[in-house]
Amino acid sequence: MEQFFELVNSILTNIGVFQFGCGQELTMDDRLEDFLSLLNQRKIHPNKIYMVTNAMLLHKHNISRFEQLGLNKIQVSIDTVSEEINKILRRKTDINRIMNNLLILADHHPALQIKSSSTITFLNIVGVSELISFGKEVNASFISREVWDFTDMGITPRDEQYFTWMKALALKQGQFMKLEQSLRNHPMYPMMEFYPSSAQEHWKSKVEQY
Repeated sequence: MEQFFELVNSILTNIGVFQFGCGQELTMDDRLEDFLSLLNQRKIHPNKIYMVTNAMLLHKHNISRFEQLGLNKIQVSIDTVSEEINKILRRKTDINRIMNNLLILADHHPALQIKSSSTITFLNIVGVSELISFGKEVNASFISREVWDFTDMGITPRDEQYFTWMKALALKQGQFMKLEQSLRNHPMYPMMEFYPSSAQEHWKSKVEQY
C-alpha cells in the first residue's frame, strides 16, 4: 500500500487512464477497494479507471463502492460460453459463475461499461457467435485477439507444455480474417475490435524500439 501511495502521489504527475490488473487476477486481493480509495484520494484524478478480470470473484466485492470510487469499465477475459472448452482454455475457472456474475453486474450496475476480451484459438473460434450473443445480454463491447506466441519476445513459458499447446491452439492462415469478415453484417459489429497476429507483431516492434 505504501508503494502504491507513493506511485499515485509522488511519481505520477498526470493520469489519463489507470488500469488495475493484467497478467494476474486482481479480484483475489482483498485490498482492491483500499487501492481504489488511495487512487481516489490523490489530487489529480484519472480521467478513467478500468479493471481487467476474469470476473469469477466479482460477487465477493462491493462493485457499488468501486463505482463510487471512480471505476468506469470492467474488461472481462472470457473466451467462450462453453463449459467444456472453458475448462481447457481457462483452467480452474467456472464459466457458469462468471456468466452469472456478469448478468448481475449488468443488471445492478448499468452505467459500468463491460468489455469482453477474447483470445481466439482453434478451440473456441467456432463458438464466437454464442459468446457475442451472451455479450449482447450484458451490453458488452468486444475485443478479439488472434492467439499468438510471445516467446520470441524473450518471455519464458510458465508451463513446459506451452509449445505443444501453441501448436494445438494456433489458427490456420487467414482463419482470423475470415472470422472478422463473417461478422461484418452482424448488428453488434460496430462494438467489435479485431487484432490479428500481424497487428500484434506491429505492436511488438514498437515495444522493441522503446
